[in-house]
Amino acid sequence: MQRRYNLAHFILASVVVLGLTSLMVVVDARARIAFVSERDRNSEIYVMDADGKNQQRLTNNPHDDWFPSWSPDGKKILFYSERDGNPEIYVMDADGKNQQRLTNNPHDDRFPSWSPDGEHITLASDGKGDFENFEVYVMDADGKNRRRLTNNRRYDWYPSWSPDGKRIAFVSERDGNPEIYVMDADGKNQRRLTNNRHSDIAPTWFGPAFSISPTGKILTIWGWFKQVVQ
Repeated sequence: MQRRYNLAHFILASVVVLGLTSLMVVVDARARIAFVSERDRNSEIYVMDADGKNQQRLTNNPHDDWFPSWSPDGKKILFYSERDGNPEIYVMDADGKNQQRLTNNPHDDRFPSWSPDGEHITLASDGKGDFENFEVYVMDADGKNRRRLTNNRRYDWYPSWSPDGKRIAFVSERDGNPEIYVMDADGKNQRRLTNNRHSDIAPTWFGPAFSISPTGKILTIWGWFKQVVQ
């Protein structure tokens, strides 16, 4: 009986391992990296395979395009561009087609980040135009219903969603130098995570392998690359 029990577990474990290995291979084959390059004299958005092959330029204009962010399903890429005179948030298909502006602000909109469910975008905006008052905002994926989450006299920027979409990490200079903070997705419960006399910037969340989003439809594999729809 013990031998039969162990054999059954061995077979089950083998099936699981083979299945997961196949899934990893498929996901790895689909993994893409978006990045910014100045190889063409100004900053443009490029993509490449995870091994560095098949590098392709997605944007092409005389002004800078920056800070690409994949949508959770991998079909779109957020970025900010100065093509219309000041930094605004844009979105495009993953192949560079259908580039559209989402924000229209006389000042700066920067550092866009998708929510894990793909329904919202967080960003940093210099809403008053004095370059001393960047605040963190959130809006719907189509650019509508923009709402401010932070409100103080110093920089709040570089927002980054948690994998479950419940929190946002960001950088704030409210205490004299750049530190990492976190808050609820609605802006409540803002608290400092780091405390030193040097700069702490650019937080990014790790999406644990095989974690499931609240919708149960998106599986995160090697979260620092991208998420894929199941």
